Amino acid sequence: MQREVVWNPKRNPQSNSYCFDPTPHFQYFREFSTRPEGKGDLTETMSLQGSCFLMTRERYHTLNICDEAFGSWGSQGIEVACKTWLSGGRVVVNHRTWYGHCFRTQGGDFGFPYEISGRQTEAAKQFAKKLFFENRWEQQIYPLSWLVEKFWPVPGWTDEDLKKIKEFDAVITQSPTVSKQPKPDLAIGLEQPTKGIVYYTDSQLDETIASVVKKQITKCCNGCQIVSVSLQPMTWGDNITLDAERGVLTMFKQILAGLERSTADVVFLCEHDVLYHPSHFEFVPARRDRYYYNENTYKVDADTGQAVFYYTKQTSGLCAYRELLLQHYRSRVARVEAEGFKRFNGFEPGTHILPRGYCNNKAERWMSAVPNIDIRHGKTLTASRWEQSQFRSQKSCQGWTLTDQVPGWGITKGRFSELLQQIAAD
Repeated sequence: MQREVVWNPKRNPQSNSYCFDPTPHFQYFREFSTRPEGKGDLTETMSLQGSCFLMTRERYHTLNICDEAFGSWGSQGIEVACKTWLSGGRVVVNHRTWYGHCFRTQGGDFGFPYEISGRQTEAAKQFAKKLFFENRWEQQIYPLSWLVEKFWPVPGWTDEDLKKIKEFDAVITQSPTVSKQPKPDLAIGLEQPTKGIVYYTDSQLDETIASVVKKQITKCCNGCQIVSVSLQPMTWGDNITLDAERGVLTMFKQILAGLERSTADVVFLCEHDVLYHPSHFEFVPARRDRYYYNENTYKVDADTGQAVFYYTKQTSGLCAYRELLLQHYRSRVARVEAEGFKRFNGFEPGTHILPRGYCNNKAERWMSAVPNIDIRHGKTLTASRWEQSQFRSQKSCQGWTLTDQVPGWGITKGRFSELLQQIAAD
């Protein structure tokens, strides 16, 4: 017997966002596509289909993806998504790609070529529920409630369902099952580290942008101590004015001066031309000896509103314990004063080790729930790039996505000045 199989793509409906309910059971998340954060070429998704996903081999093995403890059938998409999100990663859908999934649902000689039972799928669901809903996975740094709230409202979830899983949030800090995961190395008797901001500016930025950035920081920093370091006197924050010319060394000295003035345990470095989202300041470093970079940042051209995303570590997205930053910038300033600055040495702490860099402490990536906006204008210290060909190595622009809008902020192309006015008016 022969059968002719013809592949015809199903153009409608097409799906690009997925989630799971409290069962947990896979669900299509079509409502997400109507939200601002669900539009664009690269969008986040709470879950995914197990039928098609890509990640690095190193990450695959580190997270123990396709763990056989789940059994032979079911919950793969939930496993991949939860392990990625809850360990500090990010799950995204590339809208510039398309793939088809052949569903073998007709039975007979076109069914599954192996035995499958409802008992197997139910066992996989219950294992996933025990592992993730009760926050028992040893590598997670976020509770499942964080993921559900990030995409809230989520189909199938009620306020009561969310309340139930929040009862397990304390497991993240108390259970021995997560003892292998780095936790905040806090001082004795200090439950939560205090947070502060070191804001630095060359005092040359267009006031239209500068004023909006300062207002946004004040509004969303949740009471963080603000130390401002400028080249001209200003009345915002605990101000330090340096008598110096604009330049790389001056920028390093500004950061150092701000760190020395700050009294916070944890410091966010903030630049005068970045719009920060409130979720940026929710982050708490897991370790005292690491630098943490929020790589969820879109660059937006101030004139055209054109936006671009790619993964990159920027000083403007850096957060770490103040003592570590102090040690680094004291060393950096001393070496640059003695040897001069070379781009080979890098701007960002933790991205190069000695002798090329200034220390041997490592850097890690994290992604805020909503991105920040790095405003690109005529006086930026570093060059703006709007084509991948402008990079010497394509490794430097992974995740490259040109878009007309920024998730959580709305359309920017052709209306960026309107967006600034809206923020200023709020």
